[in-house]
Amino acid sequence: MTIITTLKDFQSTCIIKEGQYNLEGKPLGLSIEIPSELMLVPPFNCTAYALLQGLRQEIKTYGVIEFPHLPVNKLNHTLEQKHPSEHLYSQNSFLTSYCQSPHQDTPPYPSAFWLDKKRQYSATWLMGESMCQQFYDFQAQNPSLSIDEIHAKLVNDSLHSKQAILVNQQAGLCLIDNSEAKKLYHARTALVDHLDRYCKLRRDIPMYAFNEVGLMQYIDTIDERRGANNRCETQKQAVLNFMQREQQAT
Repeated sequence: MTIITTLKDFQSTCIIKEGQYNLEGKPLGLSIEIPSELMLVPPFNCTAYALLQGLRQEIKTYGVIEFPHLPVNKLNHTLEQKHPSEHLYSQNSFLTSYCQSPHQDTPPYPSAFWLDKKRQYSATWLMGESMCQQFYDFQAQNPSLSIDEIHAKLVNDSLHSKQAILVNQQAGLCLIDNSEAKKLYHARTALVDHLDRYCKLRRDIPMYAFNEVGLMQYIDTIDERRGANNRCETQKQAVLNFMQREQQAT
């Protein structure tokens, strides 16, 4: 049975900070720093789905929730994203591309991204609706440019103008809203200053992704070499039950 972990579980023992980011002149984000000696102790060593469910309202309120340095719990991950060259067997661009177009993952369900170590060459480019529209307008005006070239022209400027931020780069867990609450969009990006070197590398720190809809529908198709490791059918059924209760309540 999945034990849902709520914000109350962290309030007495953890350092909680609000608004660690500034996006379009507004504070964004919630950071929950769990003491290192508690990271492997229940309920702090729970699964991504326990947090996606228990912090549902907080994810909508803050847009991004981060747990710095929290060790990865791989149970029922939907994707293990490595360096693109490590996924050349796949037809899925989420695995093989260096950069992506801004999108939301299976809205309104939030997404979780988990890293064991800091990534040097890639991150998640997170933006609001205005920057997302700028991206697609720029793409339409410059049809000859590749996605990578568009990122090279837009990402740094968007960071300097505070129209976007980079997340999912440091070790730990990152939860991102995909609903209309904050109207956030995200995309994988190769850090511009390291793009050439990144393209020449053959390995990267794996990024584990979790999404309830993905667990139900795509876990066996998004990566044809996903394999049978780190699966739990009992938890999968618990996630399905939660989704059904949530849908009935809305």
